[in-house]
Amino acid sequence: MLRNLLRNNGGKPGGIFYDTEEISDDLIPNLYVSAHRLCPLSCYENVESVTLPDDDKDAITNEVKRFGGLLRDDITTDLTHLICVDPRGVQYNQCIELKIPVVLPQWLDECFRYKKKISTDLFCFPDPIVYYENNPTPAKIYPYHDKELISGGGDHNMVFEDEIIYFGNDVNIKEDFKIVLEEAIVRAGGTISDQYSHQEVTIVILRDRATPECRMASKDQKLIASLWWVTNTLSRGHYNSPLSTLLDYPTPPGGLPGMENNVSRCVIAIAGYGNVTRYYLRRLVTALGARYDPAINSETTHLICGRTVSDKYTKAKEFAGITIVNHLWLEDCYQLWQVMDCAGDSRYIFIPKEKPILDASAGRTNLLVVDAV
Repeated sequence: MLRNLLRNNGGKPGGIFYDTEEISDDLIPNLYVSAHRLCPLSCYENVESVTLPDDDKDAITNEVKRFGGLLRDDITTDLTHLICVDPRGVQYNQCIELKIPVVLPQWLDECFRYKKKISTDLFCFPDPIVYYENNPTPAKIYPYHDKELISGGGDHNMVFEDEIIYFGNDVNIKEDFKIVLEEAIVRAGGTISDQYSHQEVTIVILRDRATPECRMASKDQKLIASLWWVTNTLSRGHYNSPLSTLLDYPTPPGGLPGMENNVSRCVIAIAGYGNVTRYYLRRLVTALGARYDPAINSETTHLICGRTVSDKYTKAKEFAGITIVNHLWLEDCYQLWQVMDCAGDSRYIFIPKEKPILDASAGRTNLLVVDAV
């Protein structure tokens, strides 16, 4: 069931293709929300149903009203969404029957965070992708092109059972790695197709999300993913949606305006992160169109830093023009496809002193699903 759900969503690119509506105080019109067995918005995983404290409910009510919506205490004829963490009870069943979207509180939190009404696809019951009970393991990132890890990961987990995988024309794989990869896919139950067939192929692997092959696969509602998703899936030993982490899905063409310009191009260094995370962040920098430079110098515009105990951090503090942020800024820029204000969110400037606690959260930002492509 999960794979069918992922496939239906897999044809839709993420938040890179958001509608660019103007931000105002009425961004969520005609939104009438009921809080059913709701928990504080700060709780994200393995949440128990608890009664929402009055202070939290008041805060949510004020935010909903500020963006043009209203909060209801019960099911009414004008209700548009039910906020829920425990999918049971009279209100839940009633909304499911009436086809009123029942969503996790994270959806409301994301609307507040990005100041726009986003798609409910990732958060909607009965099968919210961001909180899927039968697949609680997060989309961990593994080393790319690790032959030994890939060879071992597919031996005991039939993660590609009955899947027919097609590698697009824009995917370039070195021959020695290709042999290892194909053998691992076959051991994991998959079949590789040399040609695309809308009747047979189930998964399409691409590098670029703007190619004719990507548009065709999207139209045919195939599961679309990147090469890194294939290697990650073999290493994980279970399915995660290609939208669960930013680079498991094909990247957009070109660069992000404001980062890729030759005159004002961002030059980004990275410090204080482990090897796998550092490689992931370098890939994000490249996908955004910025230039990665491991050295700190007068051309550096940003340092993505995981801890302050670092020679690069100390050196970057000597340059007035270098902005120091953590990986969340980089991920949000990619997720929303806009250069985020580094000072606009306190999360971006949190840099711990010694402990590499930021490594654990890197790669957890998901792509946002749009309503239409």
